[in-house]
Amino acid sequence: MKKLMIFSIVVLFLSMLALQGLSRAADETDKGKDLYNNNCKVCHGVNGDGKGQAAPALKPKPTNFTKSNFWKKNNDTEIAKVITKGSGSMQPIALKPDEIKAIIEYMANSFKK
Repeated sequence: MKKLMIFSIVVLFLSMLALQGLSRAADETDKGKDLYNNNCKVCHGVNGDGKGQAAPALKPKPTNFTKSNFWKKNNDTEIAKVITKGSGSMQPIALKPDEIKAIIEYMANSFKK
């Protein structure tokens, strides 16, 4: 009986740890989505296809994140560099490293095919 009780407590503890990890991952995804919507969506679009509200006025046109070629040519470091330094018609965005990471993870999970 005592072994069963200890086993149950260990299983409960491990389950709580797993749920906490899932909760953190969901929080990071939400953070990345919010940051993308606040900083990127107006040009790159809600679907990451480069068709945001401001896109028609921009030259060069905003990058389409749904194209596999974008993901083949760019890694996280390159994407972070464009976010912090700007490129083409995109101005630099002042974000913390963890915020940039959250945006990139959101983009990869949402637009990468």
